[in-house]
This record gives sequence, C-alpha cells and structure tokens, in this order.
Amino acid sequence: LYAQNESQFWKKWQSYACLMNKKCCLTGRVCELHHIDAVGAGRDREEIVHKGMRVLPLSHEKHMEAHTLGRDTFLKKYHLSPVTLDDRLCRRYGLKG
Repeated sequence: LYAQNESQFWKKWQSYACLMNKKCCLTGRVCELHHIDAVGAGRDREEIVHKGMRVLPLSHEKHMEAHTLGRDTFLKKYHLSPVTLDDRLCRRYGLKG
C-alpha cells in the first residue's frame, strides 16, 4: 500500500511540475490542459471556476488521443494521475480560481 501511495505521489508531482512549466507529461512538448472533469456542453470554460478540477498537461496529439480513447482507458494506458487545479495553477493558466 505504501509503495502504491508513494508512486501516486511522484506521478502527481511530475504532472504538477509539467503543468507549471507548460510541458506535456508524456512527450515534453508544449501542453494543452486536458480536463478530466468535463468542461463544455453547457459549462462555458470562460465562466466556470476551474479551481478543484482535475487536469493533465498533454501535447495536442496526446490530448486528441485522450478524447479518442476515453478517460479511463487513457489514464490506464499511460499510468497517469490527474492533478487538481489550485490557485497557483489557475493563475498560471489565466483561469478563474
């Protein structure tokens, strides 16, 4: 159990560092925010509060793959742990916090 929790911690730490540097956590390319928690379909991304939402920093290609495969399949394929947006990340991306 400890090893699993430690592994999750390091995965989230890596993704958080990638978010702060605007780099894809898989390719190292410039990233886009992939929202794990749904945005759109009546939830205007310009108006909603993003703080507390789960995201991943993904390159455009990996972002499209995530939408094609679906959330659970994509997360399992790459063994990823989403990061919860905090005030610092919201400011970095110009999102409502």
